[in-house]
Amino acid sequence: PAKPARPPFWPAARMEAQKLQLVVRNCVQKTLELVLRARVPLGRGTPNHWFNLESEEVACVRDRLEGWKQRISQPLQLDIFIDTSSSAVRAAVGAQPNEPHLVLLERWTLRYEPAPHAPEAIGWPTFYKRFMVLLRSLAAFLRLMPAHRLASSLGRLGHASDAPALGFRVCIGGPHGGRGSRAL
Repeated sequence: PAKPARPPFWPAARMEAQKLQLVVRNCVQKTLELVLRARVPLGRGTPNHWFNLESEEVACVRDRLEGWKQRISQPLQLDIFIDTSSSAVRAAVGAQPNEPHLVLLERWTLRYEPAPHAPEAIGWPTFYKRFMVLLRSLAAFLRLMPAHRLASSLGRLGHASDAPALGFRVCIGGPHGGRGSRAL
């Protein structure tokens, strides 16, 4: 039996789709890195220069995203929380003894919804520049949000008391449908 004929653009369209997935994966990873670096005190990481915006990779996030990279249409959820189990942190944020020790500060949900058909031609320079503008805007906006001042204050307090006050969790598949990871 004869094989079905492939359209002449099939290899090019497949390369475009793979390139698109690479750009989306790196944009999502860069977004998570920017949010985490702005909120949670983390150790040094390797430089990441994607989107002409220098940041440091967060190794545990990179490792956590390995499984997600095969199914990038699944939503990702990033939770930033405060651990108020230390008395110094409880006093700093005004937490009452009967309140829970983990308090959600921010929740970020990232979702990529691919087009129903493979892309045929993408204007890569314009496409990439739009992501650059989006990520630079996010980096600036992170410092304008209410959580920034609190995270900065808790970061200084954490250095003084040796108690990590801020933590995060990355969930794949949304808040109830996926596996999570937690780091303090």
